Amino acid sequence: MADEQAQAGEDFPPEASRETRRRKVEIEMLAETYRDALRLAREAGWDEGEALLSVFAIGVAHLRVQIKQAQVMDGRATHTSAMQELAERCAHLEAMCTTLKSRASSLAKVNQALQARVASLQAEVQHLQEENRKG
Repeated sequence: MADEQAQAGEDFPPEASRETRRRKVEIEMLAETYRDALRLAREAGWDEGEALLSVFAIGVAHLRVQIKQAQVMDGRATHTSAMQELAERCAHLEAMCTTLKSRASSLAKVNQALQARVASLQAEVQHLQEENRKG
């Protein structure tokens, strides 16, 4: 299974939820588009990776809305049903965002505690090495 994931370019542990699995994607784009994305990223205070992920995610969301609009225009969906579906999706994403922010906050606290523990252990090792040299 791990080999299949690696061959498919997937980068996630088996227990990862569907929403948090990651996949490495390589694309070609115009240099101008890339420069624009980086410029906008710098203006927003993002790094390159965050910028490109955001551009991709915003593009997917925009396409989703366009598809719903086309379905309404050609009669495959009603305006009400399309709006309901998009509203449900928005609510789901807002809930997921809140959950991820909470997890990030918890992980930041754990990381801070671990860093303090590492510093403490490093100080203890240094102290023991000094005692060993004296003894």
